[in-house]
Amino acid sequence: MFEQMKPGILKMIRLELAKAVPRFAWGVVTSLTPLTVRLDSHRADAPAIIAGVTNLAGLLALSQRVCIVQVGGRAMALGPPAPPQPPAPPADTGWVNCTYVNSDYTAGTPGQLQVRRIENVVYIRGGAQGPITHATYTPVATIPDGFRPNTILRTGGAAASGRHSLVEITAEGSVNIAWHNYGTTTAAPAWAAVATAYTTD
Repeated sequence: MFEQMKPGILKMIRLELAKAVPRFAWGVVTSLTPLTVRLDSHRADAPAIIAGVTNLAGLLALSQRVCIVQVGGRAMALGPPAPPQPPAPPADTGWVNCTYVNSDYTAGTPGQLQVRRIENVVYIRGGAQGPITHATYTPVATIPDGFRPNTILRTGGAAASGRHSLVEITAEGSVNIAWHNYGTTTAAPAWAAVATAYTTD
């Protein structure tokens, strides 16, 4: 069949088939806009410098060596791949204020009660100044959604005049504080502080 075709037609067919055969070559990036590569070696029927190369290699820089594939009239840069990117920093909300239950409680001496979540770990700091009951938990503030533990937590803390506070944090976000008398002092502390951390899972 092919023997019966005219030489000109056969040449056209060979040229079209050659376009579908990929040709690989190494070169150096000489321009980024448009992406231009100077090939290390070239054939008589191929240019030494190729402009408008399609970038499939990711991040490229001037004078960087890349592998070029030419197929179907297109030139594409295949590599080397971009250097690995550093891992993303952990998700951090920064410090977020908690809401005191009413005007009886303020930040006072221990500072504004705040929470901060980094990934699934929540840090809490600050406290409350106001009426604190002996040996009985009293709600003083509420932790925002997204910062609450999945179960009730209890810990200790500092309070005014060297006394001790008892801190309870519920899954509903309520921060409850009491104080305990370890000595002869019966006067309630003016404030209580909280400093702890917990996970949300």
